[in-house]
Amino acid sequence: ERAAAVARFNAEAATLRQLAHPRIPRVYASFNDEGRHYLVMEFIRGEDLDELVAREGAQPEARVLAWADELCDVLSFLHDQDVIYRDMKPANIMLEQPAGTLKLIDFGIAKLFQPTQRGTQIGTPGYAPPEQYQGLATKLSDIYALGATLHHLLSGRDPQQHPPCS
Repeated sequence: ERAAAVARFNAEAATLRQLAHPRIPRVYASFNDEGRHYLVMEFIRGEDLDELVAREGAQPEARVLAWADELCDVLSFLHDQDVIYRDMKPANIMLEQPAGTLKLIDFGIAKLFQPTQRGTQIGTPGYAPPEQYQGLATKLSDIYALGATLHHLLSGRDPQQHPPCS
């Protein structure tokens, strides 16, 4: 398990070092010291959108639409790099203060898109699309998760606690 965790950490560090975008925190370094692994990255002053919705409730439509533009911009950038994020949810989106802009965090399960290979069966219930649990995540999987995220922000209802009806 430790070897798998270290491999995921190293993969996340490598992915983040390659991605230069204003909505993705900058990585300055990653290193191992006495068996512990560290990632030195940009500090983001603010709170995640999950915390914000828990405190304030459903967000105004105009605010969510502005956030949607920012999130579509960063997803478009990632997809142009053939990176599938695979974990879009309010807890992984920081609202930076005082700027009020968004930063996408936690690239621990992001992967390069390889159409002929199955990936790991991983994701957050309520946000990840069904095909992702079969290891078949595509760029469209991020769009599905974005829709669930925007619904959560607009309604205040967490899809993990209120799954869609079948």
